[in-house]
Amino acid sequence: ILTNNHVVAGAARIEVLIPGRPPRPGKLVGGDRYTDVAVVRVEAERDLPVARLGDSRRLEVGEPVVAIGNPLGFDHTVTTGVVSALGRTLTLEEEGEAVRLEELIQTDASINPGNSGGPLLNLRGEVVGINTAIIQQAQGIGFAIPVHVARAVAEDLIRYGKVLRLGILGQELTPALAREVEEQLGVRLPAKEGIFVAAVQPDTPAERAGIEAGDVIVRAGGRPVRRMEDLTILIRAARPGEQIELTLLRDGEQRVVRAVIR
Repeated sequence: ILTNNHVVAGAARIEVLIPGRPPRPGKLVGGDRYTDVAVVRVEAERDLPVARLGDSRRLEVGEPVVAIGNPLGFDHTVTTGVVSALGRTLTLEEEGEAVRLEELIQTDASINPGNSGGPLLNLRGEVVGINTAIIQQAQGIGFAIPVHVARAVAEDLIRYGKVLRLGILGQELTPALAREVEEQLGVRLPAKEGIFVAAVQPDTPAERAGIEAGDVIVRAGGRPVRRMEDLTILIRAARPGEQIELTLLRDGEQRVVRAVIR
């Protein structure tokens, strides 16, 4: 069962309620706070109702969507809206740490506390997202994790018990962003395209490979990278212990490092 990490994190007991059937104990297979995705396993009889997963990469702005959940305790509530935007980034505060959620679907379908972990569906009844967050002081601004991201994270959690990642906070570098960074930091970036490394998380493949904040990653695995998604796809295709060669620019010089994915 796919849900939000913040729904089940720290739970002493998980119970799965299936309409018309007795409650079943659930077991947390794994959760990832940096995508807010978790996988719960339930032992139950066969023929459980299953929602079909769609392809969130084919969504378009303005496309109608439906959100289902239990907002404020009102079971099985359905709301409708449209895809307001794609590729949104949202920074949340969790346990004193800023967690940056990326590639989010923004929708104006009403999402309230209790919708978390519920599906966002297209008009074919296919799940295209997992409802995850709202901006409380706004109206009609909700967010969902694209199901293609959730599916990839779930596969890692089931296979490895964790999500394989490089361990950087980065952003696609554009000429406009490059100018902004240069003005704010008073530095001259060595490139105008690639992945700008804003921060390196401790005890990660990136830190062990010697990647530093301010670096610009321009190639990974021998291929050019211009978007975070390019890098993410490569990392998710790797196996634990696999080495990936990264070409980066630092202080006007090109460097090659090798990160061991774990």
